[in-house]
Amino acid sequence: MANIQVTFDSDVNNARSESSLVVNPNNPMQIVSASKKFNNIQTYDFTLATAYSTDGGQSWHDSAAFALPSGATVMTDPTMAWDDSGNVFMVGLAGKNPPTWDVVGIVIYKSTNGGKTWSAPKMIHQSAGDDKQWAAGDSNPASPHHGNVYAVWDDPAGTIDFARTKDHGANWVGAGTGATPPIGATINDGCYYPEINVAADGTVYVAAIAGRHVLRRRTRRPELRRWEPRCPTSTAFRSSPAATFGCSPTRRLARSAARSSSPGRIIARGCRGSTSRAQPTGVTRGPLGPKVSRF
Repeated sequence: MANIQVTFDSDVNNARSESSLVVNPNNPMQIVSASKKFNNIQTYDFTLATAYSTDGGQSWHDSAAFALPSGATVMTDPTMAWDDSGNVFMVGLAGKNPPTWDVVGIVIYKSTNGGKTWSAPKMIHQSAGDDKQWAAGDSNPASPHHGNVYAVWDDPAGTIDFARTKDHGANWVGAGTGATPPIGATINDGCYYPEINVAADGTVYVAAIAGRHVLRRRTRRPELRRWEPRCPTSTAFRSSPAATFGCSPTRRLARSAARSSSPGRIIARGCRGSTSRAQPTGVTRGPLGPKVSRF
């Protein structure tokens, strides 16, 4: 189909940037778009705004405005994800500006009507280092974690935080096996600018930049609720002493007790050497940015 303009404004101060778009996996006619909306481009004053479509993108309508959380004057970096019940979530970075940019934290909004209106803000994390968030939902009915929504972000650059909801946004928790593990640092190996995605089997993957030009991939085995390093060659190690890697010591990983009592195994993918800082097989450094030649 032909290109369709979604937003309209005659004032250059109301420019848009940082666009995001998500399609409801259970209803492809429902689409929500989000972008940074400037109030005054000269003073770097902005918020986030969304538009929604109910006909597969043929026509678009402005959503109701977001309410900013207490203490915030601006919001940026929109990312969105759907759950399995027709709810769409928007994750924003709230802050204060002008006179200077000060982070307030990571805030969640939920829409139960396809992006027409949004809930009050739910602040899930507050740190001066919060930045560059990304969200993804588990939309595969065959996944044991179908309906979960996940989010990651920098805190600060070099540390990646992780949060998830298992109850359609009522509560957000971190990684771990407890009932309410705290949201906080999950990947502490110098990675930054994360992207999160979910495989068909429910495994959660995070890709991020490490160092100057190395792309790393992390994975989270859903039944373990914790992160483990993974190599481009998918090498699996049986229960031997932990290997040494720059991102974190590998661990003996017990299989889900509910599924098997077989011996655990050590899995390591995508980590650089801890002393020589050599790249893993298939990952190269180059002047144009990250390259991954083999997984």
